[in-house]
Amino acid sequence: MRAFLRRRPERILPILALALLASLTIWLERITRPDEAPEVVQRTDPDFIGYDIRLVSFDEQGLPRYELLAERVTHYPASDLSDYVEPRLHYALEGGGELNIRSKQGEAYDGGERILLSGDVVVHRSPTETEAEVQVDAETLMYWPDTQQAASDDPVRIRRNNSIAHGDGLRADNIMGTLELRGNTSVEMPRGPRNSS
Repeated sequence: MRAFLRRRPERILPILALALLASLTIWLERITRPDEAPEVVQRTDPDFIGYDIRLVSFDEQGLPRYELLAERVTHYPASDLSDYVEPRLHYALEGGGELNIRSKQGEAYDGGERILLSGDVVVHRSPTETEAEVQVDAETLMYWPDTQQAASDDPVRIRRNNSIAHGDGLRADNIMGTLELRGNTSVEMPRGPRNSS
């Protein structure tokens, strides 16, 4: 090896010079590099917390569609999720009736297009001249406020006049006036005058 170095020093000197130059370049780049920007972390904190909230949704003609009240609303911008405490929805129906929905908690998705209601959910439609009073009780209910559609995969109880129906879930459309029980269902009806013996 020594003999090689003695015979060909002109080949080693450029290699050493390049290695030294590369080392100096790396060192200069590191000491002159500006401070790195902090890593952008997706914000998970709420950007809004409100108490005793009242929101009113209007239709295309500017008329009130429904009213949403809540003891507290917390909005999370990262997921566009809103948490409700004690949410209550109110509709004035044609024919003088009202539709009221309440629960202990709620989570609104897609800018409020759908709301997952949970904890003692009660849906109450007051009687009108043509429709009987109806009440639905469930533990959870997915609800679409604009289209007044609802769905639940949890057990539900429906009371209409003196009849009570139970099901493992439901699909409902208040505008179209349809309500479908899912899974195992049962109906309790009061005895008529002929069966009361």
